[in-house]
Amino acid sequence: MALVLVLAASAPSSAGETQALLGPSCGSFRHRPRRVFASFELDHQLDGSMFGCWGALEGLTGDGGYIGAGPLVVLSPGSGWVIAGGSGPGYYVRQDGMDLGYALEFRSTFYLAHRLKSSGLVGASISHYSNAHLSSYNPGAEVVRLFWSFPVFRR
Repeated sequence: MALVLVLAASAPSSAGETQALLGPSCGSFRHRPRRVFASFELDHQLDGSMFGCWGALEGLTGDGGYIGAGPLVVLSPGSGWVIAGGSGPGYYVRQDGMDLGYALEFRSTFYLAHRLKSSGLVGASISHYSNAHLSSYNPGAEVVRLFWSFPVFRR
């Protein structure tokens, strides 16, 4: 729901492009066991601007999941490369997965990608999850993701 609201709010008359990022992720490097899971993200960049928003849904059946959204900054330094980063709040559901200390978790993410001739992207990202010490227990977690991206909306 948060994803839909963020994308709707960022799609004024000068809408831009929305990319869907799909791929496997591997996380919790400081904790055992390490987790491999699927991730789905939508990144929306406002037309003619380096600003946009992201929305993510990540999870593994029986292990928990995360849903969140926030602002995004996208830079295209040339030669088909894209550098992006953003941060925002989300809701973490723990089932048998890792205890992150609180249901409200903030995600900071950074990715580097290369544009494909078919107008998609292929890249890698790293994200950090933290409850910003809203709980006395705040182990944090890092996730590395390889992804393939394709446009789902372009105006």
